[in-house]
Amino acid sequence: MDSISHIPSFPLTLFPPNMPLLLAAPKIAGLLPARVGTPEPPVTFSHENPGFAALPESTRAKLFEAVAGLLDAAAECLLTGADEVILLHAEALVRNAVLGEGSMPPRARQKRADRHAAVRDYLAGSEARMAARYAEIEADVEAMSQAYGIPRRAVRHD
Repeated sequence: MDSISHIPSFPLTLFPPNMPLLLAAPKIAGLLPARVGTPEPPVTFSHENPGFAALPESTRAKLFEAVAGLLDAAAECLLTGADEVILLHAEALVRNAVLGEGSMPPRARQKRADRHAAVRDYLAGSEARMAARYAEIEADVEAMSQAYGIPRRAVRHD
């Protein structure tokens, strides 16, 4: 408390109670609307398909929730210019609801398979490269032990 004792104190009221405000409250700095009207009703979307009745309730609920999310993401992208990643994520949720969790579009599945094949090829080549390098090191160690007259068992190369 001693460190703030130099701050001057102000009265609790800056304006006397009988002083009128110069602007009406709704128009102060344009923060409040001058008139409050009734909000517009939300726009709804409806789609009917007899096939929906054949779906199990849990699947139908997942599908409807995912499609509603897709519509919300599409509206957000159109209205705010949001990044398309939002739309792609919502699309993936719809795909998962229809095809099951972890489903991927064919193009992405092919890219993943290509990456996995490249990694497998690299690993297979890596083992061959390690074996070849090990043989080179063995040959170098043997050549050095003969050149300097050091017995082979005294040279460690772990």
